[in-house]
Amino acid sequence: MIIKDKGFTLIEALVALVLLGIFIAIAIPTASSIFEDSKKEACYAEILLLEKSYERYLIIEGVEHLDTLFDEYLALYVEEEPCDGICDITYVDDKILCDKYFEEDEGDSGIPYL
Repeated sequence: MIIKDKGFTLIEALVALVLLGIFIAIAIPTASSIFEDSKKEACYAEILLLEKSYERYLIIEGVEHLDTLFDEYLALYVEEEPCDGICDITYVDDKILCDKYFEEDEGDSGIPYL
């Protein structure tokens, strides 16, 4: 009489769990870095839009940049905080900078990794 076992053995279940654990251990850090990169790119896009609109405001009003004017512009015309409020933004040398994601000078000397 032949008995056919239907189902998994304990070893097969353990192997499946180990493989699933390895997959999750690889996937979670990768997914979190993808989410962080997407937040950074979204913040950069918001800052570019804000920068262009502030430059247009300066041209239309015919005034020069002042820190107080920039703060006033943000209070009057920007409904939501840029980058979901996770960074403080400043306007320096005709650029808007986010202190969390973007430095004023990222050290780009044109020579990569020497």
